[in-house]
Amino acid sequence: MTRPYWKTTSRSPPSTRSPGFAQTSFTLHGRGLVLGWYAAATPMKCPRTWTRLLLGLATLLWPLAATADDTPDRRLRVFLDCRTWCYDDFIRSEATFVDYVRDRTEADVHVLITREQAGGNGREYTLTLTGLGAFRATTHEVRHLSPADDTQLGRRTGLVEALTLGLVPFLTQTSMGRQLRVEVDPLEQTPQLAKDPWDSWILTVRGDGRVEAEETQNEYSFRGSMGADRVTPEWKISMGLGGNRWERRIDVEDPEAGEAEEVVSLRTGAYARALVVKSLGEHWGLGGWTWASSSSYQNEDLEIGVAPGVEFNVFPYSDYARRELRALFRLQLSKVRYIEETIYGKTEESLVRPRLGINYEQRERWGTLHCEVGASTYAHDLDLYRLQGEVGASVRLVRGLSVRLNLEAAKVADQISLPARDATPEEILLRQRQVATGYAFAAWAGVSYTFGSIFNNVINPRFGD
Repeated sequence: MTRPYWKTTSRSPPSTRSPGFAQTSFTLHGRGLVLGWYAAATPMKCPRTWTRLLLGLATLLWPLAATADDTPDRRLRVFLDCRTWCYDDFIRSEATFVDYVRDRTEADVHVLITREQAGGNGREYTLTLTGLGAFRATTHEVRHLSPADDTQLGRRTGLVEALTLGLVPFLTQTSMGRQLRVEVDPLEQTPQLAKDPWDSWILTVRGDGRVEAEETQNEYSFRGSMGADRVTPEWKISMGLGGNRWERRIDVEDPEAGEAEEVVSLRTGAYARALVVKSLGEHWGLGGWTWASSSSYQNEDLEIGVAPGVEFNVFPYSDYARRELRALFRLQLSKVRYIEETIYGKTEESLVRPRLGINYEQRERWGTLHCEVGASTYAHDLDLYRLQGEVGASVRLVRGLSVRLNLEAAKVADQISLPARDATPEEILLRQRQVATGYAFAAWAGVSYTFGSIFNNVINPRFGD
């Protein structure tokens, strides 16, 4: 914190060396305040007059400087606004030079942390720091990029460093500002940037398996995938392929036969896809998808398709961490071969499916809000359509009280791949295949209220959470 101070200098003008003439400049320095006064007179003949004038001016100006220093003389209070993926426990245990509070109304700084997927499955964290109360005139934003191969410790440490850097403009306005020290790691000077042998391409291989066994039932699941991504400011390219298999075996007692019968449930799927997007300024994107897939659950033996698309964002893409309003239109062209004959008597067909989706997201200090609506149909029969929407919010109403709400609904009239035969009870109970429906709906809500100590500094990991 910059303390006001007085600085007085006196000198004779270069053009005159008369002992009876002098120049005096008087400056008051405070936070964001610089006042100056200049006079030319004969102070050597009137020392009492000069003394009285200086003291009078100091009396008038000192309150102005004092009011500039209105920040609280205590540790900075910080409210962390993020989910568990921001490693808030680790942050509070490492960055101990501030006090963490449970409610934003008690904070000096509101820290909103958002996370977005970066190129090659990396993660970009955006920390938006907004001053409250005496610090309301100060805002700051810091971004931290965590590459795909970063360890969990690396992500945690990077977030702590980003938070520390973001708090500097606020700390300099407190008494702790005098304790700050700046250290700069020396940069290696190279004649030219090293050439990337991968040309920004990042490859990913994943695989996992799961086994559960009991006396009367067993369950197995396996998944594997490979991906290649290249993300630059001008282009976004993403390719991948994968497959999955889920199998459950259950011994069901047959009272009439007096023995158990084994019931087998099986779902398989595979895919290959590619996405290419060209950036067209801060508001437009042009690209398309291509894919090949199969799904026993959806009665699809093989589907091959392409889907050109165009997207418009009302807000600049650079504001994605805080808000976005995107409209994406795509035209899907596909050829499908079915496992079983469908309810429309088809074993294969060519499809043209226009799709429109609108997505709105807002992340603010009061909470988060997202809304998404979509519509699709088939060109050969407009009665085959789907309308869907989703809205969710997390809002802080008053001190300590917050509510969460999420609603999803869809009008379903496009299940063209349903098999013609009726599903067996086993297939329905074990979710081996889709069944006909006219709608889908899901909702959840929650409320939380906390009270007590405003501080949230102490971490005790014993016995877990």
